[in-house]
Amino acid sequence: MGVVVTPGTGHVDMDPVGFWLFASHFHEAASAIPLKGRFEPVRYYLFCHSIELSLKAFLLRKGVSMTVVRKRFRHDLARLLKRSNSLGLRTMARVTAAQERELRRATGYYAGKGFEYFQFKRLIQRYAGLPDAVVLERLATRLVDRLRRYCLSDPDGPYA
Repeated sequence: MGVVVTPGTGHVDMDPVGFWLFASHFHEAASAIPLKGRFEPVRYYLFCHSIELSLKAFLLRKGVSMTVVRKRFRHDLARLLKRSNSLGLRTMARVTAAQERELRRATGYYAGKGFEYFQFKRLIQRYAGLPDAVVLERLATRLVDRLRRYCLSDPDGPYA
């Protein structure tokens, strides 16, 4: 009794999966760096990049096109969060007011490459407006943890 099963053609959108996976890797790398002083640029950068990729994974999973994600939001963490909240992020990963405030502060540094390139002006200003690293770490952790199931799930499944 030979039974042959021929599956139909399927479609899996790997972009949300890949973005979430990279977000988790950047988060893991950031977590491995000890917080020694007030300004740890690599640690800040890695957590912010994890947040960016988590939010982009969420938006892609919600059906926002890659073109829109790349061109409209670029590296603006505050705009990514605002759009994600409008599409229901809060039901999966509640972002506190303090986290949102620190994310807006981080956007100025992150989008302006302030965590990647040395800027003497910021140094002499004693890194004015620097976001709280611990708050950003908690936000990055929350997003990676809470969006995992959603970003890795079947688009037509129970977590859609």
